[in-house]
Amino acid sequence: MKASIKIGSLNIRGYGNPSITHPDNKLNSINQLMREKRLGVLMLQETHMDGERGREVETAFSKRLKVFCSGHPTSPHTKEGVAIILNKEHVNVNNTEQTEICHGGRAMLIKMNWHNGRKLNICVVYAPNVNGSNGHENAEFWKTIHQYFEQNPSKKPDILAGDMNVVESGMVDRLPAHNDPEEATEALDNLKILTNLHDGWRDTYPDKKAYTFHQTATGSQSQLDRIYATSSFLTSSREWNIEATGIRNADHKMVTVHASNEEAPSVGRGRWAIPNHILKDKQFIEFSLKKGMEAEKALEEVNKSGRTSEQTSGKIDILEKARQRQRIVVPRTEKQIKKLEEKLVELTNDDSIPEDEKVDQAAILTSEITTLERKRFQQARKDTATKNRLEGEQISRYWSNLNKEKKPRDLIYALRKDVPDDNGEYETDPERMARRAQNYHESLQKEGRVTDENQRIRKEQATGKVLENITT
Repeated sequence: MKASIKIGSLNIRGYGNPSITHPDNKLNSINQLMREKRLGVLMLQETHMDGERGREVETAFSKRLKVFCSGHPTSPHTKEGVAIILNKEHVNVNNTEQTEICHGGRAMLIKMNWHNGRKLNICVVYAPNVNGSNGHENAEFWKTIHQYFEQNPSKKPDILAGDMNVVESGMVDRLPAHNDPEEATEALDNLKILTNLHDGWRDTYPDKKAYTFHQTATGSQSQLDRIYATSSFLTSSREWNIEATGIRNADHKMVTVHASNEEAPSVGRGRWAIPNHILKDKQFIEFSLKKGMEAEKALEEVNKSGRTSEQTSGKIDILEKARQRQRIVVPRTEKQIKKLEEKLVELTNDDSIPEDEKVDQAAILTSEITTLERKRFQQARKDTATKNRLEGEQISRYWSNLNKEKKPRDLIYALRKDVPDDNGEYETDPERMARRAQNYHESLQKEGRVTDENQRIRKEQATGKVLENITT
């Protein structure tokens, strides 16, 4: 699997409580969202955030987040506003450049580091609403951006994402189905042609119906939030998703994609850790206690007669048991959310159901999913706050990780071969690179190890003589 970063776009519907420490402050929740979802880049719309608020958020989460924002020129705390937040744990934030394209609080561009010295242009937009058959303001917005990229071709985006407030196809992108003003959709199409941008989610799922915005007053739903990308970018991207976030009062779902570079090396999924809910599982606890007692007896035997090659680690058995239980035991809330999401997908793609009935049922299912996701999100916040209260002021591994600067993993693009062959001086195949590194470190572990019994006895006698001459 190619090394990638997860990119997301979300309309958060305002800043929430002005105090960054208040539970209802939405930017306070963004840190948790990016950590949970392992987001490297998050594009936000309707942030009601200016430079001052952006600096406040960045100061509060300086170890993890880097914030770039653009606010409304006259009322930055009450309307509009866009932002791009970078997660220092997953991306290199150094020397990132920010450009405001037009309409303060409506469109912003950053140029950030990508793989192997390459740069990535990312544009976030929050387009004006269309009003019935009047799409003039929305169309003028796309024309302004079109003009900017015509005049600045070197700044054309690799990715453009946000709340478009207009759909491309009223038949599949709205429930109930209806088309948006042609003036607005045509202006957006012209921008896409100029920048060679495509809707990645729709290209991946051409006929699937899914919505990012739920209008609670009417029950109508629409796919207003999208991530557009260039053709070259689409070929190396995967896992286009629409997912609920759990952030309070946010009425939009988040759209995400895993973005990778063809030049990037393949990597694994990282170190696996036992999930918290498995640590509370009765069967797993009983199994772990049993293995712990067996390990204690084995250690006593080692002290008496020495280690043998037949002895194995109980830790491996415990990890295998944890993986086995993880496949069976799923947290109740997550199970409920998954079941409801499957029902919603089935409902919205069933053309045999009358549209008015579909609107009502979809609204109920969407509300239930939102409620459960917010419940799960808030429980995770409570668990984090509890852990921080217990361990946040103690010198411990948790305290060290909490207070150290986050930075992305260093990727190894190639390893020099001991002896060059027909394929060159450097090894670039990820599997062979991993085996080469494994063999090297195993040889270090075995270096100087005594395998002959007579040699071991002589070594122990020599060590004994040295120790006899040392006064402690």
